Amino acid sequence: MENTYNKIYEARNQNEVIIFDIIGETPVDINSDDLDLYELVTACETKVTEMNNVAASYQNNADKYDYLVAAGVGLISGVIDITVIGDFDFDAGKAWSNKAVNKFIHKVAEQTGYKGRSLKGAIEHLEKRFPVAQDNVWSGKKISSATTHHLDDLAHHPTLLGMVSGIIVHFFRVGLFSSKDGSFNKVAIETDPKELVKIWAPIIASLVLTGILQWIMNIIEIHLEEQLDKSIPEGIRKLVKLIANTPALISVIKVIINWAGHLVSDMAGSKSSAGGGMGIPGVFLSLLREIAMLPGLKDTQLPQIITDWYGKRGGYKFDLRKEMAVIHELGKQAIPVIINEFVVRGFYFIRHLCEEYKANNNLAQINWRNVIPFGNRTVEHMLFISSATFTALDFGDALIHGLKNCGGNPAAFAAAFALRINYAGVCRFTVAVITELNMGYKESTLQLLASEGEARGEFVKAATVNREINRERQRRKDTVDSMISDLDEL
Repeated sequence: MENTYNKIYEARNQNEVIIFDIIGETPVDINSDDLDLYELVTACETKVTEMNNVAASYQNNADKYDYLVAAGVGLISGVIDITVIGDFDFDAGKAWSNKAVNKFIHKVAEQTGYKGRSLKGAIEHLEKRFPVAQDNVWSGKKISSATTHHLDDLAHHPTLLGMVSGIIVHFFRVGLFSSKDGSFNKVAIETDPKELVKIWAPIIASLVLTGILQWIMNIIEIHLEEQLDKSIPEGIRKLVKLIANTPALISVIKVIINWAGHLVSDMAGSKSSAGGGMGIPGVFLSLLREIAMLPGLKDTQLPQIITDWYGKRGGYKFDLRKEMAVIHELGKQAIPVIINEFVVRGFYFIRHLCEEYKANNNLAQINWRNVIPFGNRTVEHMLFISSATFTALDFGDALIHGLKNCGGNPAAFAAAFALRINYAGVCRFTVAVITELNMGYKESTLQLLASEGEARGEFVKAATVNREINRERQRRKDTVDSMISDLDEL
């Protein structure tokens, strides 16, 4: 600290009058009569205290008991993962997702009037109940195929862009397709003029109603201003606007419901291949395909790779059901990770609550910043230790499992190793590492700023003393000069 102060002070000559305020780096004149240097010193000290308080939350205060508990919880969670969770079982995940999707289709069909029991009948009912104009418009256009048209047709994506595409198809009768070669295609849909009138009638009605209501509002407002010197309240304006747009809003909501209902009818394939056909792409694959449409990416191999994932290349298809299967298995893997998280944070909370109560003997005096198991370096460091222990045990088990079941085949070893890894645990450990590094960086940065603030405070104190000494010297000099002047007059 002394060296820092000397460095700052020596950088200025003895009669320097400019310093820098720690709060805003604003140049101030220390010889100005309008400047209260004592107030500036107080401001510096307050700022330093604030930074030290914030830095304290980034300091690791874990002791041996914290480390032992963190490592022990990580070890127990790892054992649970090895003995209970086991391998990443994609087949089990597919069985679960197929059952869940079929059950969901039945439920939606029954809610819309279906009375049968078969999956084929439920799909057929939904297809008739929720038809879409672009369903087969791709045929003969060489922009898609029977196996990939749900991926190529943006309106079959269960995403925000998919919903917007469905609305565009309905009102503008244009199908939007993204092909495996990266091209974007628009296909006009032949529509009977009477159907167009039926589609646009609510929108036209809203526009006409808006114009009429706005005209009435203008007349009322003119009357109010002339007779009462008042204007129409903003709330009434918004209500009138909502009423005017109601027909259009209802029409759009119906389109969205129809779009969603049609997606449900395609989740498990068509009525001719119920339960085994090409379902709709999942959210992940849909978003990936939409990203692949961007300039630069569309000219790469990414669109073709995504098509291969979704299509039956090599007997494999990755539709919504497969995506749900992966999420299901990852959810199982997350169980020991969540246990690890809850136990570590719970231990920290209970222990520090007891310590705070013991120190203050009064719940009202407890410093909850030291108790809440979030946002402080100690608990995050404990989670780093527990996650590292869990991941180390997980990788060790995967290594042993791979060597045991590979039969000397490197490809078999890689497959067995990959299926044994707990990916939820790997992700949590990655987050713990990033959090640890980030908090360490913030701690060192705040400590450096606090040190600079203390040095500037010391400089201001020295400047304060120096200013008072100079003023005293000037006062004495003025007194002596006055006395000499009086003597000269005598």
